[in-house]
Amino acid sequence: MASSRMATHRVSRGESLWSIAGRYYGRPELWPLIRSANPGRVAKGGDLILVGTELGIPAAPRGDEGAQLLGKRGGGGRRGRRP
Repeated sequence: MASSRMATHRVSRGESLWSIAGRYYGRPELWPLIRSANPGRVAKGGDLILVGTELGIPAAPRGDEGAQLLGKRGGGGRRGRRP
């Protein structure tokens, strides 16, 4: 279950990590933050989440912190790409 510091989101039909990150952060390219916060609930590539899955949504990064976090994650060129 998600920690008390995180919002929770139940996945609905047609949603993706890209769309969920856009909703919560206003920056869909931050979808890897949600994937990383939910090990075992999201397929490794981030392109498969099941309807009804409850995801923890980490607090929105401040300033350019999101870009710094994404830079540290690597991802073999996937950074910023829609899952």
